[in-house]
Amino acid sequence: MNKREESFGYRFGMLYRINVSIYKKRIEALGFTPSLISFVAELNHSGKALTQHELSKRLVIDKGACTRALKALEKEGILKRYVNPLKKREKFAELTPDGKKKAKELMEILRESSSVFSRGFSAEDKKKTLEFMDKMMKNGMEALDGK
Repeated sequence: MNKREESFGYRFGMLYRINVSIYKKRIEALGFTPSLISFVAELNHSGKALTQHELSKRLVIDKGACTRALKALEKEGILKRYVNPLKKREKFAELTPDGKKKAKELMEILRESSSVFSRGFSAEDKKKTLEFMDKMMKNGMEALDGK
């Protein structure tokens, strides 16, 4: 599968770059960079504090990169990190009140950006596309787990 016409990877890369180009200026106005928004979005989605390990696993990002991103977000006052009182070697990350406010704005920007890609889709087209993408993510996660 060397041809672009048959390549999922080419399309994934292009969709990612197009998506970032659509929302980049707006998220930067909130103080975010594209590399940090997945952490904010995941914490917002969970609605609770998550350990750095949980975030790393959920986002499929190595622990070092996760730690650096969380430090940057903590420095900006978007989240706070604290030691798990039951496991001293484990740290939780949680959105601050300001982080929750900015996360709400961020999610609206991402929803608007996402809607660009489904323009002209019927409800059924959108549902099926999301199902296919979910299956692709599942397949990828299984491959990472050695299945």
